[in-house]
Amino acid sequence: MDPEVISKLEAVCRELGLDSSLAHRIVREAKPSTGKSEGPDCAPSDGECVRAERDRLLRMEAEIMQLLGSSSRESIVHDLRNLLNELILLQELGRSRT
Repeated sequence: MDPEVISKLEAVCRELGLDSSLAHRIVREAKPSTGKSEGPDCAPSDGECVRAERDRLLRMEAEIMQLLGSSSRESIVHDLRNLLNELILLQELGRSRT
């Protein structure tokens, strides 16, 4: 996974007060639908390869939007933060009942 994406994910986890190990777990468990763990094995100058990688990333982005119920690609991070906030709230509610 792209180091910039990992860095952003870690920042979101920190912002929400979550342990950075959660970000690493998310990265570890995230698997592209193509079965490849990283990007293409060809040179960036290969136009066909670049288009294939773009298409793969667009499919992944669409799947993330669908899973989050996001209405636009710009709202993915916002919706992910909301989801994580709801998870934390539910965890705290569960703890307070015990």
